[in-house]
Amino acid sequence: MPIKPLQYSLTGHQDLLILSSEAMKHPPVLGKYNTTPHQCPRQAISNAKLLKLTQQFLSTTTPSKPSLTALPNELLILISKSMNQTTLSAFTQVNKTLHALLEKNLYKYNARYNWGDALDWAMQHGNLGVARKAIDATTNGIYRSRREHLGVFLVDAVHAACEAWPHPSSNNYIAIAELLLASGAKARNLHEKTKYVPIYEVAQAGITQLARSLIRYGSPIEPPFGACSSATRYTTPLVPATINGHVEIVELLLVYGADVNGRVYQRRAPLDYASEAGYRFPEIKRLLESYEYQTKKLHVVSSSRGWVGQSCF
Repeated sequence: MPIKPLQYSLTGHQDLLILSSEAMKHPPVLGKYNTTPHQCPRQAISNAKLLKLTQQFLSTTTPSKPSLTALPNELLILISKSMNQTTLSAFTQVNKTLHALLEKNLYKYNARYNWGDALDWAMQHGNLGVARKAIDATTNGIYRSRREHLGVFLVDAVHAACEAWPHPSSNNYIAIAELLLASGAKARNLHEKTKYVPIYEVAQAGITQLARSLIRYGSPIEPPFGACSSATRYTTPLVPATINGHVEIVELLLVYGADVNGRVYQRRAPLDYASEAGYRFPEIKRLLESYEYQTKKLHVVSSSRGWVGQSCF
């Protein structure tokens, strides 16, 4: 049976006001995964009643028909607070006005009560717009998610960018990673599967732009336990950059203090790998040898004069 359209009268607004006031009578409760009091949708206004009333408003054919946009924004926000995420998402899609008014509330709800799965979705699909809105909805850079903080999302973004590189689709993942860095994500977590820190994966793939961003935001050049979690695979980002011939990243790492002679996996230094691959990447070999010479020169001069840390070049 079709719903009879409401006429533009005080009665329609009174119905909304009554439903809204009833929603506020119920005490706040605790959700399963949060410790912040919030209204339980099942104990607030009936979503069926609200949707039925919305449909009545939108289906009226009278010249002076009412619309949701005619209601005060405060009332619309009050009504939206009684909804769960699915209903709120549908409510924001009714028209452009509701979308502009309530979209932020939708992302905040997701960040607070739904483990931040909007950002998870953005990471999987490389959607920069959704990622930006999801990050903006966080409080103090902390995501109420099963993985606790933005640093883990950063690892996923970097890994996705490296897997897609050099395809143009990697650009969105790079942009998401840089957005996470600017939002306070720390580049010190290991990827769940590869067990690499972000700077190692970037050095291996050869994404110079992302390497610069990671270093700018404090990524360690020489991770305290190596770039890998396993002692048998202990290595530094300089090694994959050397082996794969990424000259710009090698130079970038050296400028920021990477150790040319640091003994890593199988007791071999980056210069050893460069010597083996010298016939393929002679420029990298010359670069590493030059930095080795300058490092030795610095050590000799500093030892003879009693100071350490001044550059000789």
